Amino acid sequence: MLGLRMALYERAYLNLGVNNGPMGLCWLNERSRYITFKILSEAAPNTSVDYMKFLGFEIGRSLPFATSWQQWVWAEDELPVIEQAFAEMVRRIDGQATPSASASAVAAVAGT
Repeated sequence: MLGLRMALYERAYLNLGVNNGPMGLCWLNERSRYITFKILSEAAPNTSVDYMKFLGFEIGRSLPFATSWQQWVWAEDELPVIEQAFAEMVRRIDGQATPSASASAVAAVAGT
């Protein structure tokens, strides 16, 4: 079943989700395109600011190995945030033949 899930992520035009276990597969696959929202949540201790810093994540940035088609958005999964991030990613996907790690891949949409 894991292989099937990964294949679906790879075949999708763009995967959208929140910080959870299944989205972790996208993060580790350079062939999947994704936007993950709601990275922080004080409701879960393992997604608090302090814990994320303890794990070595830079608040406001995507994973250091993320391609230009992979992004963490450090904002709630609310419609205006989703629409903005989606539109930006569509422009990125449509304008580039192959994904590559870049500084733009780690830019956060929140606050822009």
